[in-house]
Amino acid sequence: MMRAIRRCGFILLMWAPLMSHAGTISTTEIVSQTTSAALSCMRWMPVGMCFWLRCSIYECDVETSIKVGHYQPDAVVSSYNELGSNPWTEIRSILGAAQRSAATGLLGSLLAVPIESAGNRTEGGQGNKDHRNLIFRETDVIGHPLGSLSGVLAGTGYLCESETTSFYPYFMSSLDALSWRMEIP
Repeated sequence: MMRAIRRCGFILLMWAPLMSHAGTISTTEIVSQTTSAALSCMRWMPVGMCFWLRCSIYECDVETSIKVGHYQPDAVVSSYNELGSNPWTEIRSILGAAQRSAATGLLGSLLAVPIESAGNRTEGGQGNKDHRNLIFRETDVIGHPLGSLSGVLAGTGYLCESETTSFYPYFMSSLDALSWRMEIP
């Protein structure tokens, strides 16, 4: 009996990662994946040296410090097929309905292609003679959940402060719905 329970437990452990990667991700999963991979992905290494010439009335001194390069996650980029269906669950619940209603309300009457056609193809206007075929996906770039934490860690000297704000939408392709669906550059 105990052997069967262990075998089922092992199967559940093997199955759990598959269930969490079924097209959605949550903020806690993003944070846990980032923190677990931080040391291997950060690539903290010396990339140069800085020199400062400090002069007073009586003398000049040269001060040096090591310039360190590193990687830190600033943004989460999501690409998906349907408007308002961001795989990041918290962002989808906050922005999904707003994206759909804004796109259908403002652009619904202007577009010959339905708004819901995201992830599909738009064919060229002159029959099939111009051979234009555009496949597009909705894309969002949102500030990484740990982006604001880098400001705290920047005081230690081991990380630079992030230029992004956590959960701030930096790019939303739904705002370009007219140009993407009508093939306007």
